[in-house]
This record gives sequence, structure tokens and C-alpha cells, in this order.
Amino acid sequence: RCPDPKCRERVRAGMFRGLCDQKHRDKYELFAKRAFVEHNPQAKWCPAPDCQNAIIVRDSLARSPTSVQQSIDVLCKCSHRWCFSCGEEAHKPITCSMLRKWAEKNQDEAENMTWILANTKPCPKCQYPIEKNQGCMHMSCRCGHQFCWLCLADDTNYQHTRDGRPCNKFLEQPDKEQEAVRANLARYAHFFERFRSHDHAQNVAKDVTLPKIKEDMEKLHKHIGAWIEVTFLEDAIKQITDCRRMLKWTYVYGFFAPFKKEQEDYFTYQ
Repeated sequence: RCPDPKCRERVRAGMFRGLCDQKHRDKYELFAKRAFVEHNPQAKWCPAPDCQNAIIVRDSLARSPTSVQQSIDVLCKCSHRWCFSCGEEAHKPITCSMLRKWAEKNQDEAENMTWILANTKPCPKCQYPIEKNQGCMHMSCRCGHQFCWLCLADDTNYQHTRDGRPCNKFLEQPDKEQEAVRANLARYAHFFERFRSHDHAQNVAKDVTLPKIKEDMEKLHKHIGAWIEVTFLEDAIKQITDCRRMLKWTYVYGFFAPFKKEQEDYFTYQ
């Protein structure tokens, strides 16, 4: 407003454009854009690093109170695909609440799980993870079971190579009842390891393969002549990135979904 208490006139955009130099006009436009985005529930800034773009979603779902639970995937001009509801990476088919629960789960267990997967093997009898930090391949678990570190065969009194099961032969592990804690850890490890694998593949496709394929497109363009004839390569890598993203979130969905046995089998098949 005008600083005179008796005057109720606002300093309007036209005054800035007509009376200020270019430097101050640009500064005004920047603040006006920020004010518009930050006071508009249908507009949000793109969360990608160094991106100055904002996105407006005119969908009624974005204004709904339940939208905080529903994933609304949007694609910025900077190529970053994210969820308008929670601001995180696009995460269909899971909800925003599932994403938060998964993040909390990983924060509590992922670092331990990464170490366990890399440095331990489960005892064939009790399934408790065991670290080998010294000595020979003969292992003795606290449950009393003795086994070979390399092939996990029974190694009572160092005899496992005499009964026809040498270390270079693959052994099918029999199903055994596990303690509840171990069962939960094994289930989490299953989903986490596959989630992490697809997440890694997605990042490789986006950060390594895509820049490299753009260089190849430039070289191929010189031989073919028409740029439109080589754009399918970039589209293919982006498709791979989207597929990897979808696949990794399906493992989060599978971890939390209250499946019945038939539903779980069908979901795994899909």
C-alpha cells in the first residue's frame, strides 16, 4: 500500500513496470511469482535441485483434504517427475502415507540391513545372521549348529565333505520355522533388496545412460541427417527410468498391502 495512512491505494504492477528500471522490475516480478505460488494451494515449486519452475494442478483432487494421501504425479519441464501431494519423487502405485511409513522403516532398519546383507550369512538351522571375521570356514552358531561358511552344509566335526556335499555343489535349503523377529527381518530384506536394486538401476539410467545416449544421438545424427530419426533413443531411456521407478514402488506396495494368499500370488505374478 501507499505509506500515507490516509491513502488506501496499492502500488500496482503497472507502476513498477512504468516507473522502475529493468533491475527493479525483474526483482518485482520474482517476488510477485513467489507470492503467487506460495499463497496458491494449487501451485507448488518443483523440488528438483536448482529448478526455478512451479507447477499448477487444476485438478479438484489437489484441493481435496484427502489429496495428502493420494499420489498426484506431475512432470516438470526440467524432466523431474514428482508427487504434487507430498513433494517427494513420483511414487505410484503407493500412497503418500505408505511412502512415509517406508521412509521411517528404512531409517530404522535399512542401514543395518545393508550391512547384514553384505557381511553376514544366516545359520541354516536358526536363520540368525552370522558374521565371519576371522578363522577357517568352519562356523559354530550360538544355537549349537556347526556348518561350512562357503556352502552352508552341515559341518559337524568338520565332516561335511565326506558325505557327498562338497563346497562347489549348490544345496537347496529346506524350509524351517523361524522366529518371528527373524521372519520379519527376512521379509523386509526381500522387499528392501529388490527396491534398492531397481532404485539403483533407475539412477544409472537417468544419471549415466541418458547423458551418454545423448552424445551417441549427436554422432548418429551426423550420419542420418534427420534429428527426429534418433530421438527414439532418448525416449527409450526415459521409458526405462519410468519403468524402474514403478517397479521399485511396487515392492513397497507389496510390503505393506494386507494381501490374502491368492491376492499376494497374483500380485507377485503381475
